[in-house]
Amino acid sequence: IDIDQVSFRYRRNRPIYEALIMRLLPGSVYGLLGPNGAGKSTLLRLMAGLLYPNVGQIRVGAYAPADRKPAFLEDLFLVPEEFYLPPVRIRQFIDS
Repeated sequence: IDIDQVSFRYRRNRPIYEALIMRLLPGSVYGLLGPNGAGKSTLLRLMAGLLYPNVGQIRVGAYAPADRKPAFLEDLFLVPEEFYLPPVRIRQFIDS
């Protein structure tokens, strides 16, 4: 994962990132640590293509996440800290 000069802010709020440069190499394990509101979830959403940098680019292998190419998305798994479950029983969900 290559993050090159990425800047991001939510609308008119203060910048979350300014000119962020980072390279995460394959075969390594990384931790993402920081206080609430530091931008950890935002960074994951940027790397998944759910948010778009205001400036700069992100590459994950041969893909730019913001392009949302099916070949990229089929190998992507991001479990948010909060998610919506429909108000149906599992049997109803399976049968539908």
